[in-house]
Amino acid sequence: MPAKHEVTSLAAYKKELLERSEAYRQALAVHSRELQQSISWVPKTVVLAKTAAPFMAFGLPLAGMLLFRRRKPAPFAPPGKQRPVKKGLLAMVLGGVELYNRFRPLINAFGQHRGSNGAVRQRSRAAADVTR
Repeated sequence: MPAKHEVTSLAAYKKELLERSEAYRQALAVHSRELQQSISWVPKTVVLAKTAAPFMAFGLPLAGMLLFRRRKPAPFAPPGKQRPVKKGLLAMVLGGVELYNRFRPLINAFGQHRGSNGAVRQRSRAAADVTR
């Protein structure tokens, strides 16, 4: 009768393996949900970084110039003349706005060119089809 004992122990071993496998499968499902939740911020951050990159490319150098500029020593004024008046932060900001208004047409033209890039691709495809 040892053969029947081995068969029952193999059946019990198989049942134990199936139970362990199901427990591992459930644990894996829980861990995968936790992982998805913990990295769910990544796509939003990538979109935000892509959106903020042009603003940082233009704004950070300007902010650095305004905030971390080197102080020049005040020029010596002859006795009959007054020293030149230093520009304050507000005057510099207004100067930056004036510069922006001067370069706005160029910036808008650059933006329109990038926006019409799809139309350029369609025209180049049509030209390629004509040459074939």
